Amino acid sequence: MNKIELARFFDSDSSKIRTVTISDYEKMIAKQDKDALAQFVYNRLSSRYTIPHRYEGAEYAEQYKNGFSMMASYCLLIETIQSFKTDGLPLKAPTSMHSKRFFLIPQISQN
Repeated sequence: MNKIELARFFDSDSSKIRTVTISDYEKMIAKQDKDALAQFVYNRLSSRYTIPHRYEGAEYAEQYKNGFSMMASYCLLIETIQSFKTDGLPLKAPTSMHSKRFFLIPQISQN
């Protein structure tokens, strides 16, 4: 069993910080637990790319809101989702091409 931490994120369902180990992930894959995998991916991506930019409270938003970091996070999120859409194949084209593909080709693999 591999107890190396793969991800740590805020789990909105339990309102707690959740840790997923490599072993936990391997179990989800082995069981083909699509719901658990989808929840893992959702929590992992939202905790990295969207939740940090919610800026709870006016004072916090005024002091810390940063358009550059928001745009950088959203660009990384687009690249991540585009890599899912291409079945994880390396994205060798320039970043601008990933964005165009993301917005022009809306389907996601149903595997």
